[in-house]
Amino acid sequence: MDSAVPQASGTEMFFENDLKELASDDPFVRDQAVIRTAQRGFGVVQALISILSDFAKPGLAGVAGVLGRIGDRRAIPVLAQAAKMGDEELRMAAVWALAQFREPEVLPILLAESERPHAIIQSYLASVLGTFQDGRVVAALSKLAGHPNREVAFQ
Repeated sequence: MDSAVPQASGTEMFFENDLKELASDDPFVRDQAVIRTAQRGFGVVQALISILSDFAKPGLAGVAGVLGRIGDRRAIPVLAQAAKMGDEELRMAAVWALAQFREPEVLPILLAESERPHAIIQSYLASVLGTFQDGRVVAALSKLAGHPNREVAFQ
């Protein structure tokens, strides 16, 4: 009888390492972990959604970035929640990830985020919303064009 403790497979171990590196202080290490994790594709989406649902874990901005790169629509609700409730880094990553979908169901979320007083997110959304072929963006873009922050207004 084999009493050895089962070991994680090589791919599971690499995935765990990539998840740890998503929280790295080194931006290069973080970016490489995002790329490697995104290359795993749709198979890791449910695990990433579960991780992103727990706001106490480190590296959530990287997880949001991976979900945006993969583009699985199952991630939209948890990304919308992260955009509303996360810290500044997570909110920016979640808004970026949501903008990658270009889906009609994402537009109301992005429009709502454009109303929040955060100049960096508003500046980004001013450029993103212009790419949507939808009449609902006109009012938001008009409001952003009159923003007192020049970085937002001139996007």
